[in-house]
Amino acid sequence: MSSLPGATRSGDGPDVVVGAAADGGLARRRRRVNLGRLAVFGAVLTVLVAADALYMHLTGYQPGDRHRFGLSDAGELAVAAGLLASVTVALLTLWRRAGSGRA
Repeated sequence: MSSLPGATRSGDGPDVVVGAAADGGLARRRRRVNLGRLAVFGAVLTVLVAADALYMHLTGYQPGDRHRFGLSDAGELAVAAGLLASVTVALLTLWRRAGSGRA
């Protein structure tokens, strides 16, 4: 058996190192996902996509060009902004729950 932490013996083959010890025993600290930072990024991205959809709608950017579900480019961007907004709200909810200890 190897002296590396996390090493296991699999049959008659060589030691198999799993987990953080796979890089030669130098365990790297695993970074936690910062939900607050992701929520802010999602909010900024939502505003940008929604602003682009509004601009395309107000300027009449190719209104006759229809795509899936009969939506124009502006309509597709509006749907994308709505989906991004819902994901951002979910991230904010998770972030607040994690901060209060209710997660």
